[in-house]
Amino acid sequence: MKKYIVQIIFICLTYNVSSQIDSIQIPDSQGSSLDTLSKFGSIKMIYKFNGEKLNLRWAPDNYSIWTAGIADGYVLEKFMIPKNIEIDTNVVVFSDTIKVWKETNWKDQHLLYPKDSMLMIAGDMIYSTLQEGSNLSFDEALLRKNELQQKYSLNMLAADLSQLAADGSALAYEENKLDKDFLHVYQVNLAKPLKDYPVEGALIIVDPDSLQNDLLPKIDLRYEGEKHVKFSWNRSFHEKHFTAYDIEKSIDGINFEKINKTPFISTSINMETNYVDFQFTDSLKNNYEPYYYRMIARTPFGDLSPPSPIIKAMGRDRTPPEKVKKVKADWLDGNASLSWTQHENTRELKELKILKSANSIRDFEAIETLDANATTFQELNIDEMEQHYYVVAAVDTAGNESRSLPVYLFIQDSIPPSQPQGLIGEITQEGKATINWNLGKERDIIGYKLYYAHQEDHVFAQYTNSPYQDTTITFDLDIKNLTEDIYYKLVAVDRNFNHSEFSEVLKLKKPDLIPPTAPVFKDYRIKNEGIELSWENSSSLDVEEHFLKRRKEGQKEFVLLDSFSSGEKYYVDEKVEPNIKYEYVLLAKDDDGNFSDWSKLVLKSKNIHKKPEVPLLKVKYNKESKQASLTWNETAGAYIYKVYRMSTDEALQGIFETKKLSAVDIKVVHGKEYQYRIVAISKSGTRSEFGEGVVLNVLN
Repeated sequence: MKKYIVQIIFICLTYNVSSQIDSIQIPDSQGSSLDTLSKFGSIKMIYKFNGEKLNLRWAPDNYSIWTAGIADGYVLEKFMIPKNIEIDTNVVVFSDTIKVWKETNWKDQHLLYPKDSMLMIAGDMIYSTLQEGSNLSFDEALLRKNELQQKYSLNMLAADLSQLAADGSALAYEENKLDKDFLHVYQVNLAKPLKDYPVEGALIIVDPDSLQNDLLPKIDLRYEGEKHVKFSWNRSFHEKHFTAYDIEKSIDGINFEKINKTPFISTSINMETNYVDFQFTDSLKNNYEPYYYRMIARTPFGDLSPPSPIIKAMGRDRTPPEKVKKVKADWLDGNASLSWTQHENTRELKELKILKSANSIRDFEAIETLDANATTFQELNIDEMEQHYYVVAAVDTAGNESRSLPVYLFIQDSIPPSQPQGLIGEITQEGKATINWNLGKERDIIGYKLYYAHQEDHVFAQYTNSPYQDTTITFDLDIKNLTEDIYYKLVAVDRNFNHSEFSEVLKLKKPDLIPPTAPVFKDYRIKNEGIELSWENSSSLDVEEHFLKRRKEGQKEFVLLDSFSSGEKYYVDEKVEPNIKYEYVLLAKDDDGNFSDWSKLVLKSKNIHKKPEVPLLKVKYNKESKQASLTWNETAGAYIYKVYRMSTDEALQGIFETKKLSAVDIKVVHGKEYQYRIVAISKSGTRSEFGEGVVLNVLN
């Protein structure tokens, strides 16, 4: 016995059942088909227990399971679990196969219950399917999916509306007097499983001590209209418990008659959307004649619910009266004067209302109530800085209202707003311009117009198509052009389209992303002294500086030789080595830091030897030794130094040749004047220029 208990508890956990599941839903005729079914199907089951009799109802959730069920039936199993686990008794188990009625049974029941149309609909759906081949394979069912879907849907509908149809369709079971000492577990499955398509059976647990109360449907009055009333009831609640509905009507609240010829069916909807309440409309002959309404719902067991609470409703006059015509609004000495033409029949009118707003479309509020025959109205001391729109509404005795079209009160105003002030702005590197200004003091300003030009003396074009209703505007600029600045000015516009004077001009510098044009090498000369270069500077007006760079053959980086900011076009590169190839580049930079492309020039220096620099010679006479001491500085490129001497009676001639930086002339005669000069000589024999002559007077 305990072994059975463990097995049954395991089954309960596996199916995750409750003692009552949601009611069986009527399938949509356009619902799931075999090619859109999930990977497995299922059977749903509910029950009703009134303390004496238990009714079970189940239904397959698609037509593939349905065709198998009508062919081979369903296996219903029952397990009884003692509530007191100490009771030493066996678990009672039974298993029964529930099959659809035979064709003769349907005919016999139809003779007994000829008014039950659902009974024969169910039989027709079942036996027309069986005659065409009931035990369909999965592929065969796929080919007949639309036909089978419709038959399946009609059979499920008939079973929900008729207990006899449910019994005959093998979708119901009835049992009396349940033993209250046990929990009664019922499980239903297909008698013959579908090949390659697993089907999850249904399982419920019934506790005989848990009695179910009858649920009441609830109908709500939605709208009392012109000769009709509209009702609604909550879909999410009612679909869980009922499948169809009858609406009943009464003139006295006691004697009711059904007003729908066929049951109002609870068809399924797309569950991905929100529930939409059920609605029902009853047309009436006259307004203001009250009626009483209630609803009786049908359950999936074919039972009728108790009536819903009664609602009293009637049709009401919803036809608005005729609108007033030719509404005018005039400005007279600070006051608003309205006039209109009334239609001929004002007998049903209750009153007229004057509504007002600062907007032509919305926010109208009543400011005055007038007699139904009134044709004029005056509002005193109008604020001239505000906008005024008026509507005349006619209201009939039923409270229906019809409004005239809004009319605008035009206030004559020829005074323009003051000149806009505080115009400032900036332009980002990405070209996004933002301009701000101060809000004008006039209350009737409706906006501002922005104008621009690329030169201050040009004609300004309008940027905003209509008055711009803010004091900050942001927009994108085309910054890839040759103009560096852009100019803006602003006007204020009031509601009568008076334009102010232009604001002061705002000048904004655009980010310069366009590099200057490149300078161009014009000429060059390769001399012994070095390499002479000449060029034409960049033609761009915003260029601030030119740069000349050089690199020797084999080097990666360029070295800056010099920069030029005053329009220079000439340079001599004296620091070149003989017989070396050099690459020169020239580029320009503008005032925004943009660099031009490089102009390149490749030259090779001569195989020359540069002259050494001229030494600086100093001469001093020593009276004691009667000698002339000569000294000089070491100079670049010098290998040896040669000293020359001349006097009044001798020509210039070399007297010394040395690598040292000094020498002594011992052949000097007192009373004579000498002149010394020096030359530096390189290793290759290249001589420097003669140094300046140094004079020495030899005194006694």
